[in-house]
Amino acid sequence: MISLEQLTGIRQIERLLPFLKFYERGFSGWSLPDADNYHSAEHVGRLMGERYVGVVKHHPDLAVQLSDILLAINLDEPNNLGYFIGFARSIDKQIRA
Repeated sequence: MISLEQLTGIRQIERLLPFLKFYERGFSGWSLPDADNYHSAEHVGRLMGERYVGVVKHHPDLAVQLSDILLAINLDEPNNLGYFIGFARSIDKQIRA
């Protein structure tokens, strides 16, 4: 099966999911904005989760897996836990809808 990345190119995926970083062969990690605090990071994480689910629903052939995305976040950074929690909660909410 041809992945969306192969079909449209990495640059198109970066436009669809601007909070993820890719290199020429695939996913490489998160590209997170600076957040003022945990709560703003959680809010932005929820928006990123909504966008991710929308892209995956529209493009089910996206090769990057949710588990790869979740495992790639550096939780040692102060606000990254907020992004992580917001992202995960948003996806969970949409799955249960």
